[in-house]
Amino acid sequence: MKKVLLTALIAFSAEQSFAICNSKKDMKGTWDYYQAVAFASSKSNISNCEAAFMPDTKVAGSFTGWCYISPGKGPKIVNMQGLYTITDPETCAVEVKMDMGQMGISTFVFHVNSSKNGWAGMWTNKGGDYGVTNGVKISKSTETPITPTEFPLP
Repeated sequence: MKKVLLTALIAFSAEQSFAICNSKKDMKGTWDYYQAVAFASSKSNISNCEAAFMPDTKVAGSFTGWCYISPGKGPKIVNMQGLYTITDPETCAVEVKMDMGQMGISTFVFHVNSSKNGWAGMWTNKGGDYGVTNGVKISKSTETPITPTEFPLP
């Protein structure tokens, strides 16, 4: 019985330590993510973004990349950059401030899944728009993704 309890305790401890989010290993890499508008003050849109997340500390870092916006405010491709912070390492909650130039700054709040290869959450901007976001890690590279010159129209 003691062996079973000890084994269960070790397994539980290993799972708990695995759940802790660390920017240097869990956010690092290139992420492909999508947004959809739930409410928009102007025309609604959807977007697809790709960004390289580069950790600075265990809980924060920066990113650069691009977003393809369609159809409401686009279609167009915009370069973006920003900062992120892991606000709760236990649940892997992350807050992102994304600067999209003339389109303004959006705030993303999401949770990274336990395998550290995807996220789901929400976003807002100063214009009062908000919506949902989800993303997947597509590579461990931190090089800024090449901005595409064109996308097929939806």
